[in-house]
Amino acid sequence: MRILGIDTSTMAGSVALVEKTTLKGEVNIHCHLTHSKRLLPSINFLLKNLGISLDQIDALGVAVGPGSFTGLRIGISTVKGLASARGMKICPVITLEAMSFKVRHYNKIVYPMVNAGRGEVYAGKYRVAGDTIKRLSPDLVISPEKFLAGIDSWDAVFYGDGAISYRELINRFSRGKALIAPDNLFLGEAIALIAARKLALGKTVTLAQLTPYYIRPSDAELKKFARGFTTGKKEM
Repeated sequence: MRILGIDTSTMAGSVALVEKTTLKGEVNIHCHLTHSKRLLPSINFLLKNLGISLDQIDALGVAVGPGSFTGLRIGISTVKGLASARGMKICPVITLEAMSFKVRHYNKIVYPMVNAGRGEVYAGKYRVAGDTIKRLSPDLVISPEKFLAGIDSWDAVFYGDGAISYRELINRFSRGKALIAPDNLFLGEAIALIAARKLALGKTVTLAQLTPYYIRPSDAELKKFARGFTTGKKEM
């Protein structure tokens, strides 16, 4: 069973191939080049060097968010195209879950934090035990100050570009007690491993069911709502 994991939720783009539970290879690129220009070349580079064709892939795992709206759309549309052409199964993975799974070796509560812009972060509270990822509270888009003010125990690990950006704030709120994971932000392997578990449990989705997990409405959605509000009509 071969699973290709794809993450385009942040600038830290990642593609990984796992066979059963073994990582066979991973391509990680952190740069300002858009995912539309680097995703397919990364996939092709990875598979070519592993001597594997797309037809030998059983399923695709893809980060569905939260994260960059544009990045998520590129990743999801690419997965839809590949799956449609080759009949691959699809396993969506929430970015915050993948982040928590990646730092599971700390054996602590995980607070994943992703920069959301506008002075906010996407954040959550998770615990990972073995292959089980448990969300302990609703995922949020929130100011880092409000998020940190609501934390009741600092025996936890903070992870993600949001944790890195607000490192000083985390240290101030926790009085230096917080553990901030190293800034290896690439999630391809974690996504592929979670997807492998989902595939084994039959937790796959159709092309139509594969949608982004934004948490915050996109600017386009907000503008659409505003137009409907000002005209007194609800746009369908």
